[in-house]
Amino acid sequence: MHTVIILAHPYEKSFNYGVLNAMKEALISNDESYDIIDLVGDKFDPVMRANDLAVYNKGEAFDPMVKLYQEKISNANKLILLFPIWWGGMPAVMKGFIDKVLLKNFSFKIEKGRVVGTLDFLSRTLIVTTSSRSNDLLINKWGDPIGTTLVKSTLEVVGIENYEWINFDNISKSKLEERKEFLDLIKDKVVG
Repeated sequence: MHTVIILAHPYEKSFNYGVLNAMKEALISNDESYDIIDLVGDKFDPVMRANDLAVYNKGEAFDPMVKLYQEKISNANKLILLFPIWWGGMPAVMKGFIDKVLLKNFSFKIEKGRVVGTLDFLSRTLIVTTSSRSNDLLINKWGDPIGTTLVKSTLEVVGIENYEWINFDNISKSKLEERKEFLDLIKDKVVG
């Protein structure tokens, strides 16, 4: 098994990095290989520019990082998206990754006027998030932004069916023991 972890967080002392370290530890313990796509560390430009749009419908990109990221995902069995929920959604760098990397002829094709996802080779996808808001508020008051925008409108469209969203909510009020329990949960989920 080979896992690709896509990280969208700018601060190395954040809990998200603690989660990343727990993931790496679990994968190493299970003798699984992995790659990390660190969007902020790579200085990935999430902005869709005019030259990107000029070739978008051809499934091409000007940003050389796009091809590199596509190759990494193509060699994966599992995919993990790791990011904080800010203002009810994903950070701009993660949204830009989706916009610029999940291109036609890589993540989908058009057959008889219909979009057909091509990332169905991924056996499992985890979406791991942290938020200062409760899961109840995110889902029931804010309309489930991860479940709708990311899962239904993106992952399912590109052929990803085996997915799970795990959110560590109320992070700003959390206790050390709760964080440790979450890290243990993540270790199990990553290799499970």
